[in-house]
Amino acid sequence: MDTLGALTTPQMLEDLRAGRAGAEGPVGRTDVLSLQARLLGFDAVDQGWLAAIEFSGLLRESPDAPAPVAFRELWLLLREHPADPTAPAWRLARQQALF
Repeated sequence: MDTLGALTTPQMLEDLRAGRAGAEGPVGRTDVLSLQARLLGFDAVDQGWLAAIEFSGLLRESPDAPAPVAFRELWLLLREHPADPTAPAWRLARQQALF
């Protein structure tokens, strides 16, 4: 969770913690077999800059899975106070599965 805290906004980290709190068993492994990224939009917002990126591709959630699974997600990345060189880099603010 410490590593995720450096890569996500505080709100997103809380969402991830809440989701993990209900999970049982050990954390699994996911292999991303192919990945495409497409910038959908870029906007200035009160907090800084916001980029909307669509990620899609194929993944395998366990080594014995019979076939790869397609995925498509929307990620919103936030760069707070971009004029401040001490501000954190781009961080994940929201993620949404599209199918």
